[in-house]
Amino acid sequence: MLNNITAMSAAIKSFNKFLRFDAKEAAWIILQAAATNQRRCLIGNDAKMMDAVQRLSPNHYSTILHRMSKLSRKLKPSRRVKTATDKPTSSL
Repeated sequence: MLNNITAMSAAIKSFNKFLRFDAKEAAWIILQAAATNQRRCLIGNDAKMMDAVQRLSPNHYSTILHRMSKLSRKLKPSRRVKTATDKPTSSL
């Protein structure tokens, strides 16, 4: 049970590193938008960018989003986990 709690805590910390907005700040923005009857509530630069792409080119939005996703995956380093069947590489 303790291992599960420790693993969950580590996972939450890891996830929170990638958040650009604090949850309380995002909640405040959402509540303000609802209170003032705003039609859109965009939180974060990525949401604003995707909204701009959709507005500028609605017919090609999905294609652009797909290409951006592929590019993002290419730019990220792979996090491949070694398995027991992997052969060690040796340089002689």
